[in-house]
Amino acid sequence: MRTLRTGFYQEIFGRPLATTQADIRKRIDDAVEHGDAVAHLRALLDLAFAELHMGSMSAARTAASSAASLAVTCRRDADAAEAALWFSMCQHFSNDMTIATSFGDVRAALVAHGLANYVPVASVLEAREALRKGLNQNAAELVRSAIAAMRTVDDPYVHAFVARTAALLHLSLGRADEAVVMAEESVDVASLSAMPMQEARSLTTLGTACLTLQQTGKSLTAFLRALDIYSELRSEDWYVASTYRGLAELHLASLDYESAVPYAERSLELFRACGDMEEAAAALLTLGTAAQAMGNEQRALDLYSEAESLFSTHTSRHRMASIPLSRTAEIQLRRGHVDMARTLLEQALERAERNTSAIGMVHALSALGTLYSSDGFSNANPETADALFARAATYDVQLESPSIDLREARIAFLKRQHRYAEALALTEEVQQLHAIHRNETLQRRIAQVEAMKHVEEARHVADIERQRNAELRAAQAKLVESEKMASLGQLTAGIAHEINNPVTFIASSIEPLRRDIEEYEAIRGEGPLAEELRTEIAALLAGIENGARRTAEIVRSLRIFSRLDEGAMKNVDLIEGIQSTLTILRSRLSSGVNLQLDLQPLPLVECRPGEINQVFMNVISNAIDAVEHVTSPAISVSTMALPQGCVTIRIADNGPGIPEHVRERLFEPFFTTKDVGKGTGLGLSISYGIIDRHHGRIEASNNNGAVFTIQLPIVHSASTRTH
Repeated sequence: MRTLRTGFYQEIFGRPLATTQADIRKRIDDAVEHGDAVAHLRALLDLAFAELHMGSMSAARTAASSAASLAVTCRRDADAAEAALWFSMCQHFSNDMTIATSFGDVRAALVAHGLANYVPVASVLEAREALRKGLNQNAAELVRSAIAAMRTVDDPYVHAFVARTAALLHLSLGRADEAVVMAEESVDVASLSAMPMQEARSLTTLGTACLTLQQTGKSLTAFLRALDIYSELRSEDWYVASTYRGLAELHLASLDYESAVPYAERSLELFRACGDMEEAAAALLTLGTAAQAMGNEQRALDLYSEAESLFSTHTSRHRMASIPLSRTAEIQLRRGHVDMARTLLEQALERAERNTSAIGMVHALSALGTLYSSDGFSNANPETADALFARAATYDVQLESPSIDLREARIAFLKRQHRYAEALALTEEVQQLHAIHRNETLQRRIAQVEAMKHVEEARHVADIERQRNAELRAAQAKLVESEKMASLGQLTAGIAHEINNPVTFIASSIEPLRRDIEEYEAIRGEGPLAEELRTEIAALLAGIENGARRTAEIVRSLRIFSRLDEGAMKNVDLIEGIQSTLTILRSRLSSGVNLQLDLQPLPLVECRPGEINQVFMNVISNAIDAVEHVTSPAISVSTMALPQGCVTIRIADNGPGIPEHVRERLFEPFFTTKDVGKGTGLGLSISYGIIDRHHGRIEASNNNGAVFTIQLPIVHSASTRTH
């Protein structure tokens, strides 16, 4: 089962998209430049994933489509199935109801090609498709299936995404309690997996679910925490828009209409920017509600009209899609436009029934009840009005919060019918609801102050932590530089020794060569001495040539080893790097060490060659140190290509081996068994970090001495790793 690396998740969900996007596009360019189709394919899949989850649907769709075509060309069925998933998700989140997707087919392809870890993602999106079509029972079953499958997968992205999407679906299905539980689970997983963007999105979902349950303090805290993370990540996507609308709804609930407006306006701007016209319509509805409550009915009508236009254009199944019609009808009814109000309310009722929206049904039926009890309506009928109010009450029980508007409308009707006992009982119920509401408003305001206090405290702690981290990184950089300087000193000493011998021979041969040439010229190249001089001159020239060649070989090895001009990823011959390292270390190896090489041919490996050569230097140097006091010192270096797309480099010595208590701490920073002044304890730690960044492994074991095994993927991709 293939899964994306946790490090890749943290890269995607832990920093602004622009940074991640640039990195992945650089990988695509490098792959194209080197003609590496597989690396190109994997980078396209990563780009599709990144763009998709940052809300850039058009760019994500293009990358996924290109990946699908390339996967067919490369005959990589698993990659084709993954591309189909990301492409289908792009289609789904484009919110275009005319685009058909089939997550059932996608699920089957994922299972068939070993990507069962993604099945919960396809299942929860299939549930969302079912909900869009009004198939609520089918949607509920698919949500349960997705959650069950999610719990069998050890993948933080899948867990966080499915739990969050399930929470949103539970909200749409009227199960706010279950939504809160799933949202909290998503928050926990994202936080523990160091994915702040996922954490913020889950907090937004949690805030929305808590708002539905009128847990205003908890809702506000979640929204503010989410906004703080979004701000750090410089994000302005759909979830940020949803957070602003949630804050607007919170202020509406506390009757603070003026404060609600800027939040709603910001959410409208962001929803439009990310292309979700249904949620933009819902934001317009929030603005209209605030305008109506502040007495600006004309402004409210304009906003309701704009919201209705968006809902109807997209044939929306949004649970609020009928509300603009109902609200407009209420205003028109008060203005005496009875026939217009009736037409609007009948349309609202039809849409609410089609969308199975409980809140839409309550609004439409309550307003129709008021209409049929109105003296200005020619078809007024108390029995019809009573039946409409009673029917509205059956939907009211499905709402998380009882509708005060419905009760107040029915109280007015009951009074006109002289049914005072019923009106009194309902009035007492409304007074209790208002009292609860006032208490919740007070609690919300208290919670808001407390939440802001906690946010400020958290920011202060974060600032201190950032400062400490900066100081720690500076200290680490100095230590790493210290280790590099120590290695450089060792390297310089070895090179000086290696170059000194041929250069000394060349220098010492020049004067004898000059003298021989002068004598040869003096005797004009004739006689027995001339033959002897010719032989001596040839020998001196051969020695000089050999010394020059040896010096050039050392310089070439040094250039290959350092690769100072190659900090980027390159396709590299690792055997060449091993040989250059051994050349540089020859002076240390020449003291009786039996060097055994079994360098089997390797494919070119995508890596940062300078860093990998530093690893070879550190490990081989340690091996030389280990055999320093061994009677017959021996070091072996072998290479092998593995069928699973990896290469292995094995470096072994016949020294005393690695004690178990030492092996457990071998790659810890500053841990060393060498004498004071002979080691910094950073060489193997740095080597471990380099190999880990290359998505490989470095392991130490014992086999008649110490054995270090380095395994590297042939294609360096942030989305692949052998586990």
